[in-house]
Amino acid sequence: MGVLRLSGNGESPIHIRCAWSSEFLEVFELWLCSMGCIMRNAFIFLLFVIASVSAQHAIYLHEKDVYMYSTFLQNWETAKTKCEEDFDAKLSTIENSVIQSYVESDFDKITTKGNHYWIGLQRSGSVGWGWLTPTPYNFSNWVMGPGGAAKGNCAAISVRGGSWKKMACNTSLPYICRQKVGNLSKNAKNLVSTVKLRQHDASTICNQIGKMHLIHIHSQKMQQKVEMLVEGFNKTEYFIGLKASQNNTYYWSNMKPLEEDYHNWMIGNPDNSTTGKCVIISKHNETWWWKNANCFHTHYFVCQQKTINTTSTQTSTDTGVKTTTMTKVSKTTMKQPMTTSTDLPKTTSGGTLKTKINFIFVQSTCVLMLWFL
Repeated sequence: MGVLRLSGNGESPIHIRCAWSSEFLEVFELWLCSMGCIMRNAFIFLLFVIASVSAQHAIYLHEKDVYMYSTFLQNWETAKTKCEEDFDAKLSTIENSVIQSYVESDFDKITTKGNHYWIGLQRSGSVGWGWLTPTPYNFSNWVMGPGGAAKGNCAAISVRGGSWKKMACNTSLPYICRQKVGNLSKNAKNLVSTVKLRQHDASTICNQIGKMHLIHIHSQKMQQKVEMLVEGFNKTEYFIGLKASQNNTYYWSNMKPLEEDYHNWMIGNPDNSTTGKCVIISKHNETWWWKNANCFHTHYFVCQQKTINTTSTQTSTDTGVKTTTMTKVSKTTMKQPMTTSTDLPKTTSGGTLKTKINFIFVQSTCVLMLWFL
């Protein structure tokens, strides 16, 4: 028997008795339990999906090369194609003990990983083992030597210990891509990338290369300078340091709002609703325009020296009046100047890049949410 209690207008409560059978209550209770279990499992599944998507790849910078560790499982040929399409890169070569040590140190920092990762080494008929690039095959770290018992014509590197293993090329594994970060301008104030990255990753890589940021364009003169920088590389799209906030207000990476006195939007842009909140310069019909782009898609990018404002006070010998002047100084001018791409500052294990989301934070969040369920 169920009781429904009603009251209103200050009057005495009214009790209405409803005849609910015990069978109905049992079925209703079972339904509630089932719906609760379904919602709980769906929420858990959603958390793990978010965590896995956030951990699609990790990116690290060593000297002048970027290493991309993808957690997607692919056969060797598909991994090779994905490196080329997603990053304009190659499956990684490991041509000496220094590169071997870089990869091993990266494995220590990757949270989501498999047992082996594909590298760009393959055996081809009578030619034998060789890298995808023209790099000579002079270094190896086979677990039991190329003539051992293991079968397969493609090479993978072990997450534990870094030894190489011959594996069947149709095996599904995560993979490592590698590409040079880019080319410095003659005055070392700009870098045009040769690797494609997501906007957040590109911004972080710029910061690691001599404290740069994605380039800002505040005038027609600066627009022309950027066009001259990228013109010789035969690419058509580059990230710049402009991005829309949640309310679709555009800011440069130093949080300065987009100036109304200059912009170079392509017709139909900005278009935050369908395309994305990041901005690229894109070449159409021999003209470079600004257009929206998805921040999670990979593009080439242009880096620019950061500048700081310094003030100096001088006293006039004639009037005795103090005057203050503000001068912009490039941060990297305080360091030893860089002249070529091979002079990029070396990074240590403390300077490496974990992309997009701190994996430890994501996993901790999942654990806490599960605890309260």
